[in-house]
Amino acid sequence: PAPVAVPVFAEAPALPAPGPDAAALGEDEITVMRRAVPGLKAANFEVSATADAEGGARLTAAASDATRRVAYAATLPSRVDLGSLKAFVVDGVLTVTAAAPLPAERKTVLVRADAPAALPPSRREEQAGGSGEDARAPPPATATDAAAEPSGKEKKSSENVDVSAAQKDA
Repeated sequence: PAPVAVPVFAEAPALPAPGPDAAALGEDEITVMRRAVPGLKAANFEVSATADAEGGARLTAAASDATRRVAYAATLPSRVDLGSLKAFVVDGVLTVTAAAPLPAERKTVLVRADAPAALPPSRREEQAGGSGEDARAPPPATATDAAAEPSGKEKKSSENVDVSAAQKDA
């Protein structure tokens, strides 16, 4: 995905008092980055945001003047609208804001005491590798199982020990 250029302003943002339901309407703003940058001006900054393949986004801010160069990076909260990002450099402080993300979608989960917790059959198939069958391997044998049911090889070696013990007595 192409990076989104974030506008950088030299004036402080006008912050109206949010209404009682501003967060629910998506009209509230959050601060996603704040860094001290004494001596640098808004014109020195390039700020951009890039969405990644996993649904998140990364914010980068860089500036340089005749004497120094600075760069900052931050991971943005999920569900942030990259088009709502704004940057301000006022009194030696870089502040990047965004519209508050909408609340996560609510899901109802049914929990019952009479049924064991399990994924639905379609989800089990996805996790097992996509085959229609249950792809679980049999559980490995434990030391207790091995002692209870000796294999033919173990039986043979124990018979050899008994025979050798009998030969010593003879």
